[in-house]
Formats: sequence, structure tokens, C-alpha cells
Amino acid sequence: MRRVVFALGVVAIGAAVLLPGAMGGSAATPGVTSKIVTIGGTFPFSGPASSYAPIPVGMQAYFSYVNAKKTNGKRGVFGRQIKFNAVDDGYNPALTVQKTKQLVEQDHVFALVGGLGTEPQESVTASMVAVTSAAPAPDDSRTSPIRNARSRVW
Repeated sequence: MRRVVFALGVVAIGAAVLLPGAMGGSAATPGVTSKIVTIGGTFPFSGPASSYAPIPVGMQAYFSYVNAKKTNGKRGVFGRQIKFNAVDDGYNPALTVQKTKQLVEQDHVFALVGGLGTEPQESVTASMVAVTSAAPAPDDSRTSPIRNARSRVW
């Protein structure tokens, strides 16, 4: 139970950090429209880690709550609804790469959130470094997550 609460807290903090930047985005920003912000992640709904399947269910419940809550006369985050795409990767690193590419290239998500598992998420790092919408950090910093991902030192 504590893990689920911790995971939801991490997601809430991530949303608080990422989503305000989406509010000023142009129509060309993947996953962001004037009414919807699309985010997604890969989770083990099946396979050896399927006991963690309630985490994305809890995340969806939270985003549904945010979408239903009215703040300053608008529902969602600054009037935009959050669409959360959670896909099953079976806790398989090869499948995680495939499903993450689907989220980024076909579903055009704004952000990847809540992915579970070190091994599956590390398998995604190399392929997502080249995709700017999945790695929005600046590349000119010496401490850039993108640069670190390229050298795999973190």
C-alpha cells in the first residue's frame, strides 16, 4: 500500500512539474491540444510483475479526479483534460521498447510517466534519447540527462 501511495505521489509531483509547461505550448507540441494533454506509460499488467498493475489504475483514478474537479471555473488543468494511456509491457524490456515507441510515435504522448522497472525502463533510454518530446531537457548542459543517457553513466 505504501508503494502505491508513494508511486501516486511521484506521479503527482511529476504532473505538477511537467504539465504547467504544457499549458503554454503551441499546437505543434505532440500530445497537447487546446483541450487535451495526452500522457502515457508502460506498466506490467501481465507477466512476473503484474502485482504492480494497480499503480496505473490508481494513476488513472487520480487523473479522472483532476479532470472532474472544477478550478477557477474550468475542469482539468487550466481547462485541459488529461488523457492517460497505460499500456501493458509484461515487464519485458523488448516489449517495453516497442510499446514506448508506439506511445511516442503513434499516440503522440506529451510525456512518458510512471514507467515501472529498472530493466524495462533502461531498455527504453537509448531509443528515446533521440526523441525530443520524450526527453525535453536541454542538451547543452554538462549535467543534462540526455547527455548522461548517451554515455550511460547514470
